[in-house]
Amino acid sequence: MEVRQVGASVCVGVPQKGKLATMFGWIPASRWHGTDSSPQPVVRWVGVWQNETAKITVQSMVDGQLDIKGHAVRDLGPDGGDVEIYGDFSITGKPKNGVVTSNDDSDPCKVSIRLLGDYLVAADNDACGGMGITFAGMYRLRHH
Repeated sequence: MEVRQVGASVCVGVPQKGKLATMFGWIPASRWHGTDSSPQPVVRWVGVWQNETAKITVQSMVDGQLDIKGHAVRDLGPDGGDVEIYGDFSITGKPKNGVVTSNDDSDPCKVSIRLLGDYLVAADNDACGGMGITFAGMYRLRHH
């Protein structure tokens, strides 16, 4: 799954064997053969999507609108004490060219989300919560 291209290199994400694990890495663009990235029907977006550090919930609304909410947690672990850092975002909108992007100018957090195949891919501006909080990455649909 292509996440970003810079010059002659492409950053790709590859799902691992674990339920939520994903590995990212850079490869030469000439070796990358992308998947079909055409816009997906709204019904395919709906559900709870999760990776190692964040959860994104997508609900369908009227007229093809999506209500998308994200929540991330960073646990500083034993060296950081019992401190957890949180981040959240909320977007309401229709996919445009297959992407839903936050458009609230009063909120410093900017997130773009795209459904690619069986994965939800998110990118953000690192302003969606405390230090080290990010929604950038690949998400798998969580099955009950």
